[in-house]
Amino acid sequence: MRTGRESGKVVIDQAELDRAFFENSGGRFPPVLNVHQAAELLQVSINTIYEWSSKGYLKGCSRKRGKRLFFWRDRLVSELFGGKEWKP
Repeated sequence: MRTGRESGKVVIDQAELDRAFFENSGGRFPPVLNVHQAAELLQVSINTIYEWSSKGYLKGCSRKRGKRLFFWRDRLVSELFGGKEWKP
C-alpha cells in the first residue's frame, strides 16, 4: 500500500489485493459479493452497507439487480481506501 503524492490517497495495487484475499482468507470472499459478504468483509453492519450505497459512496463498485445489490470485491476495497473522501 502506498500513498499518492498529489492526492494523499491510499493506492492499493493488485498484488496487495491478491495477498489479502488469497493468502489470508483462504478464498473466503469471492470476486462478486452480496450485501452480507460485503458487510462481513468491511466489518460493518448490513444497514451501513445499504446507507453507504444509497448515499452514492459505493457507486463505482456496486450493481443493483432487481432487489439485490452486488459488489465487485476488489473495487469495494479500493473505493474504501482510495476513493474520494466521504462527507458526513
